[in-house]
Amino acid sequence: MRIRTEPTRLTALLTTLLAFSLVSQPTAAAAQGGAWLDNYSAVRESNRMNSKHILPATIDCRFKSITPRLATYEVKFSYEAKPSQKRGHWQVGNTRQMAQQDAIQRKRGYHTIFMKRIYDRASGERASCAIWRE
Repeated sequence: MRIRTEPTRLTALLTTLLAFSLVSQPTAAAAQGGAWLDNYSAVRESNRMNSKHILPATIDCRFKSITPRLATYEVKFSYEAKPSQKRGHWQVGNTRQMAQQDAIQRKRGYHTIFMKRIYDRASGERASCAIWRE
C-alpha cells in the first residue's frame, strides 16, 4: 500500500481558506477595543483597520485632561467587518462640536450607529463620542 505524501487540492484549498480567515480577522485586542488611545493614535488605528475592511462598531470615550477652554479625550473602539461599500466616520468632542458634526453627517446621508455622552463632575464639562455610517 502506498501512502500519498503530496498535498491534495482539498488540503491546499482548506489551508488557503484558513489562512485567509486568520488574516482577515482583527486581533483580539483590536476587536475588543484594547487600550485607550489619544486622538492621533485613534486616527492611525482607525485608518489601519479600515484598510483591512474593518470599521468601528462601538466607541468608548473619556476625558484625558481638562484645562480651561481645552479638554483632551481618549477613545477605545470595538470593530466589526466592513459591510461592502459602506463608509463611516467617528468623532469625539464637546456638545457644541458634536451637534454641528451630527448635522453635517446627516446632510451627507450618514446616520448615527453609536453614541456615548460623558460628564466630568469636577469641571462640569460635557462631551460625547459617536460613530456614523452611510
